[in-house]
Amino acid sequence: MQDCERPSLERQLLSNQLWETVAFIAKAAFMLGFTPWMIRVWGAQGYGEFALASSAFVLLSLVDLGIRARTRLALCADHDRNQWSSILWHSASTFAVIAAGTIAISLVLTACGLFGAVFKISPANRDLLFVTTAMSMLVMTSGLLLEPLIVAGRIGQTKCASAAGWLTSIPCVVVVLDWKGGAIAATTTWLGCLFAANLFVLWLNRRLLRAKLGSAYDVLSLHKFIGKLKEAFWINICNATWMTKTYGVTLLIAALNGPAAAGFFFILLRLSEIISALGAVSTDVLLTELAQNSGPEQRRHAFLSSYSWALTLCSHAGLLIAVFARDFFNLWLHPATPISIFAGLLITMLGLASAFNRTLTWAAIGLGLPKTAAKWGIAEAISFVAAVLLGSFIFGLLGQLGFALAATLALIPVARAVSVRLGASLGTIWLQPFRDVAPFAAINAAILFAASITPLPMAKFIAIPICTGVAFANLSRWLSKRERNSRQELSGRTISAAQSPC
Repeated sequence: MQDCERPSLERQLLSNQLWETVAFIAKAAFMLGFTPWMIRVWGAQGYGEFALASSAFVLLSLVDLGIRARTRLALCADHDRNQWSSILWHSASTFAVIAAGTIAISLVLTACGLFGAVFKISPANRDLLFVTTAMSMLVMTSGLLLEPLIVAGRIGQTKCASAAGWLTSIPCVVVVLDWKGGAIAATTTWLGCLFAANLFVLWLNRRLLRAKLGSAYDVLSLHKFIGKLKEAFWINICNATWMTKTYGVTLLIAALNGPAAAGFFFILLRLSEIISALGAVSTDVLLTELAQNSGPEQRRHAFLSSYSWALTLCSHAGLLIAVFARDFFNLWLHPATPISIFAGLLITMLGLASAFNRTLTWAAIGLGLPKTAAKWGIAEAISFVAAVLLGSFIFGLLGQLGFALAATLALIPVARAVSVRLGASLGTIWLQPFRDVAPFAAINAAILFAASITPLPMAKFIAIPICTGVAFANLSRWLSKRERNSRQELSGRTISAAQSPC
């Protein structure tokens, strides 16, 4: 890859957040806009089959086996960019073998009719899961090949590709639905747009793929294949525990409380992702920065920058969701039974707990502690599932989930281990950054409380832009503070270099 100036951490955070927000809005528009149209065109059965394909796309990310994250760490560890292509192709060839095996298994299960029988797929869409699997593997492979861009500080380009893919898929799926195309056509079009966007970014950065790969045996050797899987094992366990707490718990709630409760939980989960995914997206930058820096001071600076950014966004987003979730449900779903006043608070707690998990996991992996994160992640997942199961005998759904959130305490040992690696106390790393957020969060809390007790119907709607402005003021102050600190650190290093003997 051609050498170029690496963007600052703050610039990476801004670019990452911008394009992730665009992609999140596109995903939300896709779900909210197409759901009623798909039901009208395909009926409930057809839409259910498309929802099955969408869920399969998410679940198939486990087939990655942690290879993508391990590739990023390997690229970060090797400062000779001439070797990056070799590292990338070794990882890509390993994943290609896994992807080919996954597609073959999907083909066999489709051909023998097992998918159709288990998931009650209609004859017209009997090949849906096979097509979804094949397209998902293409999207994941192309995403893996973008890893050198992230390590080079160009994470905004990869997120831009994702946003472009989702935005492009909207008019393309409109055409499919307008022409009365089926779920297979819509799925192929949607995933094809994601794949094409990745290919376009790869073409723009095609020098990344030019490499002296050596012999085919060197690239595809069994020893290297097994080695890659071993290196990525604990990272994959971290991903599996997250899946257990989300899609796994959805199935558990369906068994305990029925499909309607599972559907409600799924909506709660999606809304909580505004906090856990959109608010804490800075963790994507965090992994690379921690892996590339070796000194405790540099790592601490990178962590606190990313964590403070996420803390600011998650806090303000959580306040808005806690207050407005109930109104959103009433406007969007028009429920026959009243939504609990605690629904918004529960969504916020789910989002914050997941954001904390995400930050901890990526920080631990970047600091060389994936085994620690995986072991305590397993403990948290088991505790969460057990609490949901036990809570079903005592509480309703919201009570179950609130009770299960206590499982987050299982992650405290990981937080302590991260603090030790960063060379600071638990309070300095995890609690001190709240000082920059607390005044602005208190202002927003006061505004929202006043809007809630005001009899004017428009009070809450007026409060939204005001609170958004306060949140942006908080971010602006944070950026100014970081820029000032960076200038002081640079000045200090310059003076030290000038005073040191030759």
